[in-house]
Amino acid sequence: MAKPMIAIVGRPNVGKSMLFNKLIGRRLSIVEDTPGVTRDRIYGESDWCGRKFTLVDTGGIEPNTDNQILSFMRQQAQIAIDNATVIVLGAAVYGETPCLMLTQRLDAAARYLDANPDAACILSGGQGAGEDYTEAWVMEKYLLDKGVDSRRLYREERSTSTAENLRFSAQIQREEGLPDRLAI
Repeated sequence: MAKPMIAIVGRPNVGKSMLFNKLIGRRLSIVEDTPGVTRDRIYGESDWCGRKFTLVDTGGIEPNTDNQILSFMRQQAQIAIDNATVIVLGAAVYGETPCLMLTQRLDAAARYLDANPDAACILSGGQGAGEDYTEAWVMEKYLLDKGVDSRRLYREERSTSTAENLRFSAQIQREEGLPDRLAI
């Protein structure tokens, strides 16, 4: 069986390279407090709960830019995530409303799902203190309101940490037979 490939994608300078280094157990990606340091795809090997996978660090994605370097970085990230299963990690929700950071993640996921009609999306987030609903439920509602087909969405509602987000999402990916290419 082919080793799963997981791409870490998001806006510039939000900690993708730091997460990448943490998951592979060494400093392969450069971590700086300056946007645009990671420009190409960087590959590393890791394992989670005994399951080996290839992890891909990508440069930040700026969806609407005319800057040549930022456009190149977006293309490099797109190569890493084409037709991958998307995992959206939860963040704070206020009633039925996702926080700004989570809204940005969900908007990026909606754009990706629109461009990749065969891709699925795992929405990962439990119910935090003071939250009326699980983060996964709020994320699902948001994407349904954006017109995403419910058959492409999978809720993971037990997690209370990033480690649990990844572990429980991987479990859903295996149980549902979703592609081994993942984008987080």
